[in-house]
Amino acid sequence: MPASHIILIAGVSAGGKTTLANDIGAALDAPILRLDDYYRDIEVGYSPDQVAEFNWDQLDAFHLDEFCDDVLNLSKGQSIARPTYDFTLSKRGPERVAIQPCEYVVVEGQFVLALPALRDLDSTRVFIEVPMFDAMHRRLVRDVHDRGRDQESVMEQWNSHVLPAYHRWIEPKKSSADIVLDGSQVRHENVTRVLGFLGAGVTGPRLV
Repeated sequence: MPASHIILIAGVSAGGKTTLANDIGAALDAPILRLDDYYRDIEVGYSPDQVAEFNWDQLDAFHLDEFCDDVLNLSKGQSIARPTYDFTLSKRGPERVAIQPCEYVVVEGQFVLALPALRDLDSTRVFIEVPMFDAMHRRLVRDVHDRGRDQESVMEQWNSHVLPAYHRWIEPKKSSADIVLDGSQVRHENVTRVLGFLGAGVTGPRLV
């Protein structure tokens, strides 16, 4: 299989990476690999309060070697079987999902531009930014409704974990991006910019 061109999408937590990845994946008929599927399990016996205090926004929270190996294998035209993660149980799920290499593969996660193993990868590097208040509100809604968290713990995590991680690991890599997008823009405008940069032979974005 020919090598796949990797599109890396980074930005603040809940800043629109997943939506952008879905839109680009739909426009290019490309598979999507998400860093969030590579979280480490929370230790058995942790109380709900301990889970709420866990720092999900640090590099050590992920199986980064496995993630980077999968990205690099896809870039070489090799298929992978990615893990799944159950956020309600804070552990990896039993099933794996096969991903076949294609002309393009979309890879999204807040730290993907900060990983040394991917630094020299032949890729398109995208950074998406939004006002911090908007990202905070999106994370609050997502974590309460989709991940079983309570509002107080989400706000504590935002101030203690998310913002420090953003300023230390994520925002400094904005300067390395090929494209910087405004996540508050109309969705199709951001997709069109990425497709234009790629020179992809696509008549227009197909939003999902």
